[in-house]
Amino acid sequence: MRNSHDTAGTGASLVIHPAPTPIPPRTRGRHRKPPERRWVPIGIGLAATAVISSLLTAFVVFTTLTTKLSKRDSVYAVGVRMLPDDPRSAGQRPHASRAAVRMVNPYAFDQAGFVDSDARCRDTQTARAIGRTAGSLVVICLDRSGHFEYHGVRLTDKATLAARAEKTPQRMFLARNHGVDYAVSPTELLVTSGGAVVKREPMVEYREILSSSPVLVAPR
Repeated sequence: MRNSHDTAGTGASLVIHPAPTPIPPRTRGRHRKPPERRWVPIGIGLAATAVISSLLTAFVVFTTLTTKLSKRDSVYAVGVRMLPDDPRSAGQRPHASRAAVRMVNPYAFDQAGFVDSDARCRDTQTARAIGRTAGSLVVICLDRSGHFEYHGVRLTDKATLAARAEKTPQRMFLARNHGVDYAVSPTELLVTSGGAVVKREPMVEYREILSSSPVLVAPR
């Protein structure tokens, strides 16, 4: 409402306006207090970090061991059957090992010649040369009287021959039987008859025993 008053009869009017009502400011939403900061002591934080690091290390170690064990178990699990030990088989193992050695080397020899073969010296003789070709086994033996003897085995039919032999200056042993000569050297076994060569077999293995122990002369 507007009021008018005449001031001092001057004809001028004074207009009085009512004071405006203050409008409160508009607020958006409810005012929230900022959260209070909680400070964790430094010692507790370091301890927590150490515990977490230990747990991670233990997890890595456990995972690695589990992987290795699983791989090892998988190797044994594929195509392998574990059998309990049989006490009766303990006494058979030496025989099995000897059989395996013979399978690997069927022409085993010792100080007297070839094992389980007729190419071997007698009890009163000592071996002075042991040779093997692709088709023959040869042993030169020396008896107590100083004489040499040839012992040979043909592998194709197991035919054997024992004949008196002699040693030549060329480190060759020469035996003769019914007009056929058998010459044994570190390089070959040469069989001749009347000057004609019957067969010539290169040495696969040759040992000449010069003293109490064999000496490897010409391995092939």
